[in-house]
Amino acid sequence: MSSSFRFLILMVVFTISIYVSTQLMAGNGWIDLPSYAIATLAVLFLTTTLVYFFLAHSKSKHPIDFVRNYLLTLVLKIILGGIYVFVIMRLDPSMANSNATFFLICYFAFTGLEVTLLTIKKNAE
Repeated sequence: MSSSFRFLILMVVFTISIYVSTQLMAGNGWIDLPSYAIATLAVLFLTTTLVYFFLAHSKSKHPIDFVRNYLLTLVLKIILGGIYVFVIMRLDPSMANSNATFFLICYFAFTGLEVTLLTIKKNAE
């Protein structure tokens, strides 16, 4: 099984587990269910997958090129994530706190997974 396929399987399992745990917490009354939970998970799944494949398959001669590429993708994710949260807050102001908090928690979780898997992949090379 290729590392790309393993990554996709892990991302699907990770995304589903976040969704299920969010549903369970909302069902028990611990949190308000974000109105854009599925959209947020889809956006973060897509962006994390694109960044991972871009960085994992980039052929650079110097390690500094990898760092530059990673920082570029990180800045783009932060800017686009801010735009996404702004749009969501304008679309549903009553659930703004819940949606923004859910986005931030998921953003850090997906970014942590991405960094961990990239580190494992690059150390194996």
